[in-house]
Amino acid sequence: TKVGEDFGYDEINLNLGCPSKKVEKNRFGACLIKEPNLVADCLSKMQSVKKLPGTIKKKIGYDDVEDYENLHNFISTLKATGVKTFIIHARKAMLGKFTPKQNLNIPPLKYEYVYKLKKDFPNEEIIINGGITSVDEIKPHLEKTDGVMIGRAAYHTPYLLADIEREIFNNDDVPSRQDVIEQLIPYVKEELKKGNLSLILNLIIFSFFAVFIVVGSDTFLNQKFEDLDRIFTNPTDIIGKFDDIQITIIALFFIIVASASTNLVANFIPSQYSLINFFPKNLTLKSASYTISVIGFFIGIFWLSVLSQIGILSFVDTLGSFFGPIFGLMVADYYLIKDKNISNKDIYLAEAESVYYFSNGWHIKAIYSLVIGFIFSSSTIWNINLMFLQSYAWIIGAFISSLTYYLLAKK
Repeated sequence: TKVGEDFGYDEINLNLGCPSKKVEKNRFGACLIKEPNLVADCLSKMQSVKKLPGTIKKKIGYDDVEDYENLHNFISTLKATGVKTFIIHARKAMLGKFTPKQNLNIPPLKYEYVYKLKKDFPNEEIIINGGITSVDEIKPHLEKTDGVMIGRAAYHTPYLLADIEREIFNNDDVPSRQDVIEQLIPYVKEELKKGNLSLILNLIIFSFFAVFIVVGSDTFLNQKFEDLDRIFTNPTDIIGKFDDIQITIIALFFIIVASASTNLVANFIPSQYSLINFFPKNLTLKSASYTISVIGFFIGIFWLSVLSQIGILSFVDTLGSFFGPIFGLMVADYYLIKDKNISNKDIYLAEAESVYYFSNGWHIKAIYSLVIGFIFSSSTIWNINLMFLQSYAWIIGAFISSLTYYLLAKK
């Protein structure tokens, strides 16, 4: 409490609402509703060391205890400590039985309990909370309580706060959504200028160690570079040449860590966000993670026995080669054609006056450039005479599509 006061906060709120198991294990949150005398002792101590007002946020009950009499007695006990503000979430907490998310949706809302509290404690500030998501829902509550607390709705639809300013507080000086986005642009541009130097540094260090280990192991194993095809570049091949169980265990541990971290950054997280962008209403970070894990599990099981035998690797390589031309096209358009200028209003506008509408919504020159670039990049996979360039398919596609697009669109 003293630390919070020193930081300059306006009030100190003791939260008795969180029902998670971790919180309950450490004896704070909703489980304290069971111990009103302990909460009162805490509040008395808080009041004695600070000058800031103390407030309480709690649920109407817990588990099978949700009668109004119990709620009334709880507020009476805490009122005696000098607390004047009570924020009441009009649901009970199911401790140890529901997840925090289930606790926010399954227990029924009982707004009438909060209304009755205000009648019984007219001199205290009673604020209602729980399931309130719009201005139209706020207004009736304000007629029967002193205030409304907005929770999840504030981050599900942040612009609700602007509507509240306008309709509840009669403040017409409220920025539009477009204004909010435009005010973020200088910050984004400043961050983009910094670049990702840490990534470049990591790549340099990684490349150095890769060359160092390959050359060092070849020298140690006396290969003498007699045949480049015999140089060991696979970590497991290098380990296999050392007849030392301790070195093998240590090396395998780091290989597992490196593989897990690399796949997490390069494969798992991008896939997560890609899936969410395809199905924003159906997927969350958690559900997308489960989906990717299940798909990855089955791919891992059937990769050697089935998938690798039916040419799936060529399909994956071909799909990957398609992204090179897309990258080249985007870079050429942003840096060379548009000179780093973006119309934030038009980019989401599917109407003819938008600068991105082109030919009924299709940018023919861009599509043509994309196809040309893809032909070049995919040919390194399917043309036997060009397979020696397969490692450079992405770069080739990016270069061809960007060059083609620049020549077609520069005028």
